Amino acid sequence: MEIKIDPSNCEEYIGLSYNAVIEVSGIYEAISLYEINHFTKVTWEDGIVFISVQFTKDIRQLSLRINFEQKIIEGRVLNVHKKSKRIGMRLLMGQIKASQRFGITHIKIFAFGEPEIRHEINGYITWGGYGFLMDEPYQTFFVDRMHQLGREEAYLHDLLKSKRGREIWELNGFSWQGTFTIAPNSVSMRVLEEKLNSLKKDKNV
Repeated sequence: MEIKIDPSNCEEYIGLSYNAVIEVSGIYEAISLYEINHFTKVTWEDGIVFISVQFTKDIRQLSLRINFEQKIIEGRVLNVHKKSKRIGMRLLMGQIKASQRFGITHIKIFAFGEPEIRHEINGYITWGGYGFLMDEPYQTFFVDRMHQLGREEAYLHDLLKSKRGREIWELNGFSWQGTFTIAPNSVSMRVLEEKLNSLKKDKNV
């Protein structure tokens, strides 16, 4: 049975304060406290926390769930008003920061890339550049697609390092499921660090 969670019952069902659950979700880094209080819904069912945000200044729709027992955050939907605000990056950074306190080890996403929705959602590009690695069978599909296109890259983050590679993926990419591993020196963390350094460099140019 789905239970609506608020500050008064959060510890009873989840074993953490309401503020702690919001911190793990990463949304403190992405939306205002007012928007958290008025446009965020938290529920609990069968040991899993569900969080949704709708119609804030920067977010059309956000849906994620947290399984504290399995130590996994699963991002289900993220649709923003302006891609340039890097809401996904801000969420991810908040989640990684909180993981150090609450033991989250993995973040999973489904990166949408169907041609008919690419004008609104570009997760099939963005999440690869942020350090998410494709799960199977998508990783095998990716390697096969690269071979078809005469490319040698084995991973999406390698393809996205060049302007030409990004253009190729924009035209030939597909939806995929992936995982970010929160651990010192993981591939995910290294790719994210490279991305952050690149953004800092571009900002200083």
